[in-house]
Amino acid sequence: MELRIDLDYNQILGLIRQLPKKEIERLTNTLQSEISLKKSSIDLLEMILEARLI
Repeated sequence: MELRIDLDYNQILGLIRQLPKKEIERLTNTLQSEISLKKSSIDLLEMILEARLI
């Protein structure tokens, strides 16, 4: 079973603003960690792809 909710960016921000401060901090830390991991993965992928050209 799948549930879909159609929210725009402003609605999501509104929901986030309703969270307690601790939860906003937790969400911020989680998102920053995930972004760092993806950036590292992309950098590694670029390095591997560039190495194939040499």
